[in-house]
Amino acid sequence: MTDPELLALLDKLRAVMISVATGGARIGEVNNEFQEDYRTVADELRNREIENPLPYSDLWQWYGKWSADIAGYGPRRAYVADLFAPLISRVRASRVAETPPTGWARVDRTIVDARERLSRAKTEEQFQAIGLLCREALISVAQEVFDPTKHPTRGGCAREHYRL
Repeated sequence: MTDPELLALLDKLRAVMISVATGGARIGEVNNEFQEDYRTVADELRNREIENPLPYSDLWQWYGKWSADIAGYGPRRAYVADLFAPLISRVRASRVAETPPTGWARVDRTIVDARERLSRAKTEEQFQAIGLLCREALISVAQEVFDPTKHPTRGGCAREHYRL
């Protein structure tokens, strides 16, 4: 299974869980397909040696949780989003991790740090911090490839014209 296929299946499971918990689809009509999709995801995660953080292989289990502990549609949506977010981030980060190192130590260190943080990020501020790391990686790449003999600047110094 490719990463995009796994991400699509995770999104489908997430959407079904939200739907049944917020007055949408009826469990009896979608549970069999949900269970089949869940098994496919669980098998794929096992193949990738990723622990499965999704505790509900059956929508009736999910019903037991939300009906007892989670009042209201908004909190149910938030619960499901929080349940899926780390796994989706990890799968997305693994797609990026397939890129070989550049050989430039600072660039590679920054990219590794950004990947690790991306796999754990949950809040807007955490994602913004990852964006700053990516910006630093781009600056480091520019510094590595800059050659004053090939890239002339006004006044002869690139750094004084490089304003952030």
